[in-house]
Amino acid sequence: QEGADDLFVNKNANKSNTAVALHPDSFVMVDPDKNMKNWKQRRKRRFAPLYLHPKGEILLRSLYPMSLLLFYVSVVFIFVFKWLYWQIPLLLLLLKWMWQCFSSRALFTRFGVKKLFYAAPLFELYFLFADTILSTISLIGKK
Repeated sequence: QEGADDLFVNKNANKSNTAVALHPDSFVMVDPDKNMKNWKQRRKRRFAPLYLHPKGEILLRSLYPMSLLLFYVSVVFIFVFKWLYWQIPLLLLLLKWMWQCFSSRALFTRFGVKKLFYAAPLFELYFLFADTILSTISLIGKK
């Protein structure tokens, strides 16, 4: 089952039998889905075995997306309800995105998609919402 590889790796990986490989020959390329429906099905299958992970691990895996969502919601609330000058949340958002582009540039270059690093904030937003929705559906859906 797709996504079950996480369970295997989490159970069996340790410092003595695991290494990070960043050589282009070690990359796994996956053909893109032809349409949104196929992509959604693939992502849902990827999240399907999530309920088999220990609850603490599920919580740890969700801390980053939750904090990211909280950041964006906070920026929107501050901006909309004018709790602070509108320049402050805008500045925070721009600084975050600039840092994200700067820090991801080397990674994007390493993986051969260096022109995409400017779009990193957009990818982050898209996957934040898409993965949050699909993982939630997987956790509350059929087992």
